[in-house]
Amino acid sequence: MIVLTGPGLQADTAKGGEEPALTIFITGCTLGSLRPCGCAGGQLGGLERLPSVFGQVPPGRRFLVDTGWWARGRQQQDLLKVQTLLRGFELLGYDLLHLTGQDLEMALSLGILPGQQPGPHAIGIDATGQLGLQRWFDRVFQTTLGEVFLHAEAVHGQDLHAKVQPGGIVPIGQLRLDVYLVDGPAQWPQASLTDDRLVCIVLPADSDQPRLLTDPLANPTVVSVGRFGRYVARLDLVKGPELWPRLAFSAVPVSEGLASHPELMDLYRQYQRMVADSGLLASYRRVPLPRGARYVGSQACQRCHRYEYDTASIQPHALAYKTLEKVGSHLDPECVVCHVVGLGYEGGFTSLDQTPDLAGVGCEVCHGPGWQHVRTGGRARTTGPRLSCLDCHSPEHSPEYADHTSEYLEKIHHWREPSAPIIVKPH
Repeated sequence: MIVLTGPGLQADTAKGGEEPALTIFITGCTLGSLRPCGCAGGQLGGLERLPSVFGQVPPGRRFLVDTGWWARGRQQQDLLKVQTLLRGFELLGYDLLHLTGQDLEMALSLGILPGQQPGPHAIGIDATGQLGLQRWFDRVFQTTLGEVFLHAEAVHGQDLHAKVQPGGIVPIGQLRLDVYLVDGPAQWPQASLTDDRLVCIVLPADSDQPRLLTDPLANPTVVSVGRFGRYVARLDLVKGPELWPRLAFSAVPVSEGLASHPELMDLYRQYQRMVADSGLLASYRRVPLPRGARYVGSQACQRCHRYEYDTASIQPHALAYKTLEKVGSHLDPECVVCHVVGLGYEGGFTSLDQTPDLAGVGCEVCHGPGWQHVRTGGRARTTGPRLSCLDCHSPEHSPEYADHTSEYLEKIHHWREPSAPIIVKPH
């Protein structure tokens, strides 16, 4: 049995470089991350890179399964992501999709019930009992270890113990592999199964990287899927001690060095067009600024801060919006919010046509709205709202930032004092 859940033991690998009889690739908890944002190097993930991972094993010896949790929320952009993911699963040749309750709700909102159209099979727990969604899926593989009967089933966490009890009929000459896909927290049996089957339990992830949660030789095997599509959990069916089959676990990084598949790159461009056509940037929720606060644009700062303005205006921050235009993400609010001034506030950036002076990471992102400061000739200090570096240079978008803070800050050093510490200075 394989159980996928949170952090635990490190990766197990097959010894001696033996060729696995069957490989199960498991993804899940994508949470809307179709590809890394691309704003920094070293970022993992992306649908377009997955063929380079799956292609390590011939199609006849692999089984591709996604465990669900496709989006973070239920907003319009989340629906567009789910629509794109479902098409991506089809292009990637997935065998099985496990739908959580939220996944099922969103698929139905799109007028889609996975498994009823050409493409991957789908399983899940249908609380209504009216959708015809199966809870299990079976397939037989002919392998170098003989015939393997794979049974995949969606289960509630509280039902797991009953599923993992010894028993069941295993035909002579056939290896049975039970894979239980759990939709929430669960406890798994600690005793090792002794009947003639392997068991795998897969739980929702609570870390970015998949984990092996049991001893490498344990049966059931318990592992976790990672989040955001940065890794793929790989389970290889190999010979264990005394030649008895076992599952060897590894976490495969979806690294930036992997080749991108052209058709999946085009799928992402289609997603960008859907975001643009949906007007999500124009309809982005905006809240009022504090009383008396107003954005004026960086050009208003240059009369008194000429050196700082001239220096900052040629640095990467000032050109941040242009980087989005180059990759077609300039109308995606999830990207734009960290590349302009004041998106999310009334009077902040709305579009390049309407608010060109607020495009790019200008002075007021870090120092706050400047109208009162400019109006009073500098006597009134700037106030919030301000963004800190970590608001945008988060582990998700800028994984190298935390270990290279000084180097990053040096890139935006735009004030005169040569001996001053490199910090953002509020006025």
